[in-house]
Amino acid sequence: MSDDSWKDLYKIQYERIAKHEDERLRFSGLVVIITSAVLAYLSKIDVVNVPILLLMGGFLVAINLTAIQFIRKSRYWVGFHQKRAKALLENNSEKLFIQLYSVEKKDSEGDLFRRPNLQINLHNAILVITILHILITAFYV
Repeated sequence: MSDDSWKDLYKIQYERIAKHEDERLRFSGLVVIITSAVLAYLSKIDVVNVPILLLMGGFLVAINLTAIQFIRKSRYWVGFHQKRAKALLENNSEKLFIQLYSVEKKDSEGDLFRRPNLQINLHNAILVITILHILITAFYV
């Protein structure tokens, strides 16, 4: 691309990245809200209906597992768009590419405290709490 149309494509990649990150945060937050509300309700009821309790527990486990998968898949697409943007820059503006990528960036893929990993850990903790709550309520009350 000899013209400047590559710049629009480059911008679009980062708009898509922002959209993926926003969707990840919204979906994860929604799951946390639903899980919290259902667990709060289940802990306040006086009479325990075990089949309903197990059904609700299964629902909470399913939506949290879905959130974890959603976060992982979102991270894949963010990486995809970052690679695409990097290739556009490298092929169309070598000077700018060198300026941006000459500074060594820490590889965050293995970082346990990266935001997506923190979200996954949050959903894992919620899964453990949900399962323990359901088991204790269903079998010890």
